[in-house]
Amino acid sequence: MTFIAWNESLDLDIVAIDEGHKAMINIMNNLYEQNKAGKSKETIKATLSELSSFATLQFSEEEDYMASINFPDLAAHRAIHQRLLEKISNFSREYSENSGTIPDEFLTFLKLWINSHIKGVDIKYAKAS
Repeated sequence: MTFIAWNESLDLDIVAIDEGHKAMINIMNNLYEQNKAGKSKETIKATLSELSSFATLQFSEEEDYMASINFPDLAAHRAIHQRLLEKISNFSREYSENSGTIPDEFLTFLKLWINSHIKGVDIKYAKAS
């Protein structure tokens, strides 16, 4: 069973943004599967790094898009993105310093965040375009 499944409710009808969201979900699914399979700490750290790097790129592209349509809530949206990047960075640092698996709480957070962010926050700029 897929940890996070893409479905129509996540589709913003902005091809580049939707493709980026799908790719980010794939990375989150990889992280979940690696953790579940007991992959090495180095493998999981690499996937956390990939998630952070990809999210940074995706958020930059979203913010550029919002700027191009003069979206009035760009600053607030940018702050939301920054908080997630900080959370991933903090978790990655904690994970690197400790051993074991990724706590379910962090994985659940990612799942809830991506779904609620797209459906509740990203949809606002999609409707404005």
